[in-house]
Amino acid sequence: MARVLHWIFRIIGGSLILSFITLACIFYIVLRSIPDYDKSVELPGVIAPIEIVRDTFNVPHIYGKNDTDLYFGLGYAHAQDRLWQLVVDRLTAQGRLSEIFGKQALPLDEFMRRINIYSLAQDSVVAQDDRTKRVLEAYAAGINARFMEINRESLGRGAPELLLYNIPLASWHPADSIALLKLFAVNSSSHYAKEILRARTLITLPDPKRVKDILPDSPVTNGEATMEVLGKLDTNVSVYPPKIKVNSNFFNSFSNNRFAGASNSFAARNHRTAADGTLLANDPILN
Repeated sequence: MARVLHWIFRIIGGSLILSFITLACIFYIVLRSIPDYDKSVELPGVIAPIEIVRDTFNVPHIYGKNDTDLYFGLGYAHAQDRLWQLVVDRLTAQGRLSEIFGKQALPLDEFMRRINIYSLAQDSVVAQDDRTKRVLEAYAAGINARFMEINRESLGRGAPELLLYNIPLASWHPADSIALLKLFAVNSSSHYAKEILRARTLITLPDPKRVKDILPDSPVTNGEATMEVLGKLDTNVSVYPPKIKVNSNFFNSFSNNRFAGASNSFAARNHRTAADGTLLANDPILN
């Protein structure tokens, strides 16, 4: 009996030691994935020294001697703080979320590929002026510098969330930044379904005045011109693309407008402003 108890204690003790070592390794990897805001680092692509100062709320304040370095620093800071968000939002814009999250993300991937955000973003890069292209390239270079730093110094995965998913840190491109802007625009819009409904109604009921009665918010100003365009469309157009289940899962961020109401406003009285005047900021999240 004593021999049995001896082995039981040895097994329990070994299990506890193994668990402690495992937890210590996990803690070390997670800790390495959290950015160190106090260190100095030498990175390629920087023209002059850049200083990123964090205030008490951890908001970065970036100081540099030229615009290129400032946007480089902004990209680097975003990759420090928002790496998981950058990677997931890029996959969303590309219609590739299901590669990571499985079939539950397929409806959103299908939708994103139908509206073709990423290809439109690539076209937008070509259409930008030289200054904007330089800004986009400097910002992308800052993000990529953080990616290289993570790989070079074995900084875990760069973000604790990425330890749970095997998402490769592919190089950031100017089109990725514009794609995220377009994704934000789509996600902030609830009008596309109404536009499709209005088009279907005009096809079924080719009388702009009657459509105006049914849909009083419809901005139909030139009914004949609208009908000429709609006459070229397929009459079997659905409000939503086929096979797309709107709001079918967590990953579908295009919510039903019945639950809309996310707008917000902030106001300041005159004695709290430098100009001695009242201020009202509406929807500051969109700025």
